Amino acid sequence: MTQQTAAARPLRTSAARPTRRPLQVVSAAPARGSGGFVALCVVLLFAGLVGVLLLNTTMAKGSFELQDLQNRAAALTDTQETLSHDIDAVSAPAELARAAMTLGMVPSPSVAFLRLSDGAILGRPTPAHAGEGFSVATGPSVPAPSSTSASVTPAAPTKPATTKPTTKKPTTKPATKKPTTKSGTPTPTPTH
Repeated sequence: MTQQTAAARPLRTSAARPTRRPLQVVSAAPARGSGGFVALCVVLLFAGLVGVLLLNTTMAKGSFELQDLQNRAAALTDTQETLSHDIDAVSAPAELARAAMTLGMVPSPSVAFLRLSDGAILGRPTPAHAGEGFSVATGPSVPAPSSTSASVTPAAPTKPATTKPTTKKPTTKPATKKPTTKSGTPTPTPTH
């Protein structure tokens, strides 16, 4: 080193050293906003619980409404089947013939059809007369004796022949019936 640089640097002396201050406990800075964060978390938790409760209540309500609608649909299906059965009974050929006779209608001796597309009459229509009777075949017919001098008398209205459906009785013992649910499906049996 040269003397010029040595002169420029001041010498350190013990008097120039700063003295150390004694250590002391520093209090922490006051926490700001921690109460607001806790309140926000509590509000979010409460809102989530209320939302889950509302969702569960809505689902239960929807389930009850679905059950009610299914019961109503089943009742309406039963009503429809009953009405359909009644319509079939009223529109049976024997019933229609009886109703026509009570209204004073007589059967036509010939058959004729009207084609709607062009208005053409198919067949030979002839007028019906009140003296002619009419009957509805409800069973096997027996040919009448052919006599030209026999007079035709109107047939008295009769009830249609009813036959009971015959059922075959099984010759063997039927298998044990498996239990079923309300909808008719068999209940599952546990396997071991």
